[in-house]
Amino acid sequence: MAYCAGVGFREFWVEFEVVLIPLIDIALKDLLAYKICDKTPIFSYCPRILMSENKIVYITPEAENKAKWIAREKKLKVEIKETDALINSVIDRFLNDEPIDDILVKINEGYEKFNNWVYDNDPIFLDSEYTWLISEEDIFMPDEDIFEYYDKEKLDLNTNEQILEFMHSKIDEKCEDLVAYHYELYKGVYISSSCEMMGQGGPFFSDFCIYKTEDEFWDFCKGSIINSSEWGIKTSDVELINMFKKNITDKYFK
Repeated sequence: MAYCAGVGFREFWVEFEVVLIPLIDIALKDLLAYKICDKTPIFSYCPRILMSENKIVYITPEAENKAKWIAREKKLKVEIKETDALINSVIDRFLNDEPIDDILVKINEGYEKFNNWVYDNDPIFLDSEYTWLISEEDIFMPDEDIFEYYDKEKLDLNTNEQILEFMHSKIDEKCEDLVAYHYELYKGVYISSSCEMMGQGGPFFSDFCIYKTEDEFWDFCKGSIINSSEWGIKTSDVELINMFKKNITDKYFK
């Protein structure tokens, strides 16, 4: 669609052909509107009007937004393809006992690259088992005054049943705000990722890791209180009771 228009430049008047690029034409000539946007605007206060030879090209807001969206999607697909190649490469190297640290760095660099790969490979991680890892420090805060967080009488527990009730309650409470670790069998190896809930944005995945067996993943989890989506709290009752007595009973009530 073309129209004639006049553009005033100081003392004289020049006629140009005005070309409107509507939304329906956005795919023509590989994002013509987006490429034209790289040219210098005639008027700095009207950035969507651009001169090309004897034409004034007006980029409609819809066309501009669509062009930018298509450009982002193209870039996203390239990044996902690159990440997929890196993950396949790291699996091959890992199974052949070759060094993989350099590839792991590339997979995990950038804020969203690995997360985008996860969603492109649905249902990887989205339907997988996961676990929370809670440290003693998360519950007992050894470097702070614990009685600012807990009433003293609620910590003066005399039976193992009371201690376990307290520990289970605090573990569940802490898990509401902690990062979860998802793990899954993928192409002959176990892979894992941390997962953080981002409100309306949903789960966000990062920190790709790789293991030869599921047991190796659980070895990675050792040293923390383990709360699994499949089995519940994997840390034994004896360990939880001893942990409480070491950090509370022996420290404050003896």
